[in-house]
Amino acid sequence: MFLPVRSGTIASFVKDPVSGEIAQFDLDRYGNPLLKPEKSKQFSIGLVLEPNQNWNGSIDYWMIRKTDIISEIGEQTVFDNPVYYNNPNIVIRDSDGFVSYLQFKKENRGKLNTSGFDLALNWRGDATSIGRFSANLGATYLTEYKFQSDPNSPLTNGLGVFRDDKAVQRWRHKLNLDWAYGQLNLTLGNTYFAGYRDQNIPGLADAGWNDRDVEAYSLWDLSGSYAFTKNLKLRAGVINLLDTPPPFTNQSRYFHVTWDPTYGDPRGRSFFVNLQYKFK
Repeated sequence: MFLPVRSGTIASFVKDPVSGEIAQFDLDRYGNPLLKPEKSKQFSIGLVLEPNQNWNGSIDYWMIRKTDIISEIGEQTVFDNPVYYNNPNIVIRDSDGFVSYLQFKKENRGKLNTSGFDLALNWRGDATSIGRFSANLGATYLTEYKFQSDPNSPLTNGLGVFRDDKAVQRWRHKLNLDWAYGQLNLTLGNTYFAGYRDQNIPGLADAGWNDRDVEAYSLWDLSGSYAFTKNLKLRAGVINLLDTPPPFTNQSRYFHVTWDPTYGDPRGRSFFVNLQYKFK
């Protein structure tokens, strides 16, 4: 059963095309029992290389063509394209004609065309007197991300820019550097998201918080383990070793403002310890 949810505490700053004023509006978000399944056609081709026992890697090209994509438009899309969205089912106005609140629900919104490369690189060093070193990298590079916010609207570029309900970074990777010495294992990891064009309000280029880009987001983690016996192992680590905050963003799609909860973590540096014992 789908019930309407009033998100009165969630609001957004947008420009009203009628009054030209920058205002803050409440948002209503609804479920939709009439959604249809998404459909897709996919193609991929890849190459795996292993020049020697220490190195191996792969590269895969993929392309996806979706139809009937399920998504929810953003408030700025409504005001940027009034010919499609300035209707009483979305923009609720008071008796004076000013916007009272915006009403959204997930719908089947046309096509999504996306493509890119998945990269993997692995290295495992030889055993030495100071242990064995290894490293691996997994990354995705997007070459295309275009979608429709309405079946009748043209395809919109969503690559490297915040659109409607998400940011799609062109490059993401996960890098691990490992060291093993006897029963001791240490891993230094890096998670990286490229920067992108922020959610901005047209016509406010002179505002300090508007007309801007979101910085890249890079997190370092350190973890280790020690096997006392075959059955007893201790694991510990530091998440977000450098206490890096998520980059500032104007996004107003989510309740958590000033950062994007779809990929950022505001908790800062944290620690964990785990003691594991396996019974025979």
